[in-house]
Amino acid sequence: MASMLFSWRFACQDFRVTIQEATKDDFVYCDPPYIGRHVDYYDSWDGESERSLYEELQGTGSRFMLSTWHSNEHRENQYLQTLWKGYEIYTQEHFYHVGAHETNRKPMIEALVTNYTAERNREEYHGSEEQLMLFERASRYLARETAKATERPV
Repeated sequence: MASMLFSWRFACQDFRVTIQEATKDDFVYCDPPYIGRHVDYYDSWDGESERSLYEELQGTGSRFMLSTWHSNEHRENQYLQTLWKGYEIYTQEHFYHVGAHETNRKPMIEALVTNYTAERNREEYHGSEEQLMLFERASRYLARETAKATERPV
């Protein structure tokens, strides 16, 4: 349902171009390969790429969200403590169920970095049936959905 609330545009192009094209009314979601992690699907994301993404996002007037990793039992994402430290950082533990050996399947703390403060946090969301909305207040979202439902012919 949330996809009906917003006008989405997906582009297959260099992230620098996408961010530069964004306006103050746009929302930019970035999900690059995790810097400093051993990723098999894309091994070309390095410190220079991460700094370039940071510089582009720092210069945008758009709201943005970046998904990355925070830490695991062995180490922490140092870029969160250096480049991204001036932004909001929300964390959530995530357990990976994929791995060649079951002993390699460990929890990881995931992170969302935003240039805005979410109106609701994870503690408020815990145990609720409502969808966590990082774009707007849940009450506005639910009111809009209720209004739509009553407008539809039976």
